[in-house]
Amino acid sequence: MRTPLRPIRSTLAKRFYIDRHDPRGATLLAGTGRGGTTWLAQLINHDDASRLMFEPVMPDRVPLFAPLSRRPYLKRGDAHDAWSSAMDRVVAGRLRSAWVDAHNTKLLANQRLIKDIRLNLALPWLAERYPAIPIVWALRHPCAVAYSKLKLGWDTHLDLFLDDDRLMADHLSPYRSLLASATEAWDRHILMWCVETLVPRLTLREGEVLPVYYEDVCDRP
Repeated sequence: MRTPLRPIRSTLAKRFYIDRHDPRGATLLAGTGRGGTTWLAQLINHDDASRLMFEPVMPDRVPLFAPLSRRPYLKRGDAHDAWSSAMDRVVAGRLRSAWVDAHNTKLLANQRLIKDIRLNLALPWLAERYPAIPIVWALRHPCAVAYSKLKLGWDTHLDLFLDDDRLMADHLSPYRSLLASATEAWDRHILMWCVETLVPRLTLREGEVLPVYYEDVCDRP
């Protein structure tokens, strides 16, 4: 019996792909966790045109990001050498990782689709540093996001926001007591969505990202 070629190719592509390392071939898909980003990445890459890079900003899985913040708040104009160096490697496709390449099925890649759920607060910085790279910002109803996280037992990360003095001073100081006093998991997940949505809304400029609403894609694919 013949073995189907697609599963073989998919297995090989996770380790033995060739990336031409042209930064102009990158697209970034950002959004909050459980916001439909994985599904949207599959839709965007339905024709297997791009190398799919899955959540590179994962300090527990990707050593390149181990010394860096799990939820970076980077402002337009920031000269952050460590983040610049790390993201330059990602955008150019020079990062190889079992975690990042776990969903890749492209053997010879001229393009790459970078999907990540931890870069919302860095979107203005990314848009400024990589103006030629399209950025898609996925948005989903906060109740659906919180419900999905609760079902999977996901932790919340409000403490990361509260510990970021610059982020608090710039945007979140009016909400400090609310963020600090939330104890119920549902409330904390909703507040996390609020932070990851509010800050980009306040800091992004017109046309820097393409907002895509999960519900709209469901209704009008």
